[in-house]
Amino acid sequence: MIKSKNKQRLFNLKNKKNLIKNNSFLRYFFFVFVLLFLPLSLVFAQSLPPTDADIKVTAKIPDIIPPSTPILIIPEDQANLDNAYPVFQWHESTDNMEMSYYQFILDGKVWFDKIPLTDFANDDYSLDYNPGSGIYTLVAKSALKHGSHSWQIIAYDYVENRAASTTWVFNIYVDDPNFTIQKIGDVSVKITASNPDSVPQTAIRLFLTDSYANEPWIIALGDANLKVDLVVTIPFRTSQFFSQYTDDKGNWNLQLGILPRNHIIRLDFNITDVVGHSSYIRNLYIIIQQHYWPATPMPTATITGAPLTGFPSVTTSPSITQPSVIPVSPLPPPGIKIPIIPPKEIIHEIVEEVKESLPTKMATYITDLTRSPLWKFLANFFALFLALLLPIITYILVLLKFYKFLSFKTLKKVLIALWPWSKRRKNLVFEYRNSQAASLVRVELLDLESKELLDWQITNYLGQFPSFDWPSDLPATLGVVDHNFYFPIGVDKPVYLSWYNFYQGEAFLCKKDYLTEEKSYINERIENFDAKRALAIPTLMAQGKENLPLIERIRIILSYLLSYPWWFFFLSLLVILPFVLRHPSLFNYLALVYYLTIALFKYFHVNGSEKWQFRALYSNGYKIDQNLILIMNDLAHGFSQALVVAMNDSLSSKLNLVKKDFVFSLQAKDYAFWDGQRVISELEYSLNQEAISEFKLHHIESFNQSLKLLQPHCQLLPRQ
Repeated sequence: MIKSKNKQRLFNLKNKKNLIKNNSFLRYFFFVFVLLFLPLSLVFAQSLPPTDADIKVTAKIPDIIPPSTPILIIPEDQANLDNAYPVFQWHESTDNMEMSYYQFILDGKVWFDKIPLTDFANDDYSLDYNPGSGIYTLVAKSALKHGSHSWQIIAYDYVENRAASTTWVFNIYVDDPNFTIQKIGDVSVKITASNPDSVPQTAIRLFLTDSYANEPWIIALGDANLKVDLVVTIPFRTSQFFSQYTDDKGNWNLQLGILPRNHIIRLDFNITDVVGHSSYIRNLYIIIQQHYWPATPMPTATITGAPLTGFPSVTTSPSITQPSVIPVSPLPPPGIKIPIIPPKEIIHEIVEEVKESLPTKMATYITDLTRSPLWKFLANFFALFLALLLPIITYILVLLKFYKFLSFKTLKKVLIALWPWSKRRKNLVFEYRNSQAASLVRVELLDLESKELLDWQITNYLGQFPSFDWPSDLPATLGVVDHNFYFPIGVDKPVYLSWYNFYQGEAFLCKKDYLTEEKSYINERIENFDAKRALAIPTLMAQGKENLPLIERIRIILSYLLSYPWWFFFLSLLVILPFVLRHPSLFNYLALVYYLTIALFKYFHVNGSEKWQFRALYSNGYKIDQNLILIMNDLAHGFSQALVVAMNDSLSSKLNLVKKDFVFSLQAKDYAFWDGQRVISELEYSLNQEAISEFKLHHIESFNQSLKLLQPHCQLLPRQ
């Protein structure tokens, strides 16, 4: 029993030692485990997101949202008020949290600060809040100054977030309008509406050193947007009325018209602001100085007439004013004194006399028109505009006729056709039955084989066109293209005329001296063409037309006027000159340069030629009143020209020809100048003291059609 217990104790002891040993091992193992895995567990702990169960956070979000923008109501932007204690109203602002106060900005500075949100009153202002409409009404207890002001409302919440309204401007008018005249003409002054004593008691003399100056400017400064009415009272003339506003800065400038010299002229101003307050400047007198040649001392003038006691009636109806009395100081001994009167003042006086003879309404309309800003601007260009009006309209109308061929080449050819002083035109297109010029028609040069258009020209108002650059290596033909004329005319060429004088589409090859007989291409179809000779091309008026259409006649008349015959030249210059003198400017002076250029062209064109005139009769002695076709040739010097000559009572019009000696021929329908009876008269007849040669035209009959056309080499005698 005892032994068994001892064994049991020994067994328990061994187990206890083993347990202690095991516990020591576990302790070491746990220690090593903690040392190795604790850092790793910390890393995992940092990377894992916390859960509600792990961390509890409490945060307060700040208010960064500003209040709503306050909306201004009155006074409205650009309002005009006649009360120094205006009422201000605006719509309330709202906030996501809570509003705090308002701030009132006047003229860019804080006027009232910490304006509460409810009804309030203090020594500076009273505030009324209507919760139903959300409108604040504020009335200041201090008066605002006369003039322009700006206002703005800024709303604040409890964390000083702010929202600013727009800025509006209003004007306070509590004083009489301020208006100060600073300059009249070339004289600086300081005449104010608020001080009647600032108006001089004597007349202000203007332009003492400038004999050509007139139309004085009046320069003034006042309140913004004032209406200034001015009445200019001129002796023995209709009073002038002007009405003009000051600008946003108060500037006021007005130019008077041409005023008579050495007359006392009264100026009366009525100044009104936008709310109806008025002020005046009355009985302001001026004199435009009259200058003389040679210069003389100017007399002094003192106003002795009764001053104006009331502002004159501002009406445009004519009223003649008697002059004030001007005592004049003694002048030097009498002598020849020539008054210096600028040309524009002479024109002005003539215009004024004409206006006085017109009905009142018409005269008033013309006066108002000439004072308008638009006319003052256009007047600087008007003379040049009138001068260029004729060539511009003519060019456009002619260009419209050839709009189907519109190109840069067309622009050039129309210009050449309208140039009136070219000496290159020698060929002629005419109407066969009445021998009239075929004006402004298209003449085409075509290749005979391919019918390709090689070149084209436009006749001028005389039916003439310049020569082509004739091709020398291929046959060609000419054609007239115009809806008003037929070509060819369907009439056989008279045997007594060459194909040069009666061209009907014949094919030709330009003749060159260096071409041999084999290379000249002469056969039954192709004529040999001498490029030195002029062509006369007959056409017929289109069927059913006795006259050209109206628009075509207008084109021809304008083209004729563009040649500026002397009567039209002086008439148009007479119209232009008054505008240039009345409104001198660089552009208007260019109009005079334009007419001077025309005069030079006409002079050299006429001076470089000889004047001719002749008498032509039928062989039976009857007078000729139809047009004739005159063809002149001086082939030795390369000169040839064909033209239509107007006949009146058998007397030709005066011609400007560049040659003295030439071979010539005259022809008309069924008539020609020929040598059948040798009845050529070379006698000289005196008509109006001018030497005129006489020729006779013979009717071509069947028995004498084989006779050759006489082309004697003769010299027409110019007028003595």
